[in-house]
Amino acid sequence: MIIQEHAPRVVEYRNNLENDIAAIRSNFKTLPQVVQQAIQDYIKKSKVLNKL
Repeated sequence: MIIQEHAPRVVEYRNNLENDIAAIRSNFKTLPQVVQQAIQDYIKKSKVLNKL
């Protein structure tokens, strides 16, 4: 999701962005704490991923 968010639109690599966001949201609580914290930190600067 992070790579897709930052990929230039011209490369058309953003096709699964919504699916990836949905996967993060649905599986967030099952991820290890360190991964959850990394996602929480990334949310602060993400334009597409908001609060979980």
